[in-house]
Amino acid sequence: RVQPGVCFRVLPQKYMERLEAVTPPEMQRVPLENVYLQVCASGIADRPGFLAKTPDPPDSGAVQFAEMALQDLGALDEKEHDGLTPLGRHLAALPCHPRLGKILVLGCLLGVPGPCMSICGAMSVRSPLLTTQDQNKRQ
Repeated sequence: RVQPGVCFRVLPQKYMERLEAVTPPEMQRVPLENVYLQVCASGIADRPGFLAKTPDPPDSGAVQFAEMALQDLGALDEKEHDGLTPLGRHLAALPCHPRLGKILVLGCLLGVPGPCMSICGAMSVRSPLLTTQDQNKRQ
């Protein structure tokens, strides 16, 4: 990348032309629920202010959406020192989307972890029903 040489591309040229020249930072592309939970678990009081100070800050609307989604899940409690409910602390420790994490936690509490893990596994990947064998529709 910094010296003259040969470049081997894995993608065909028509796909390379469709790619953006610069990819937006991850904080601006992905949902922020997990990041918000991690900020809470770290004990930071001004969470939106902290996220606004990151090198490539997310949109304030995305931060508000993440906060509202976590409140709907029952993961946030402003009365607590870290701003998290007991469920929120468990969700912050799980390496998955908080909605799937809540299914896993409740499945374990209700004594049905196996079916819940299967459901979460299926929900965490792209649906195989969205792919098509028609080559014209894939492009």
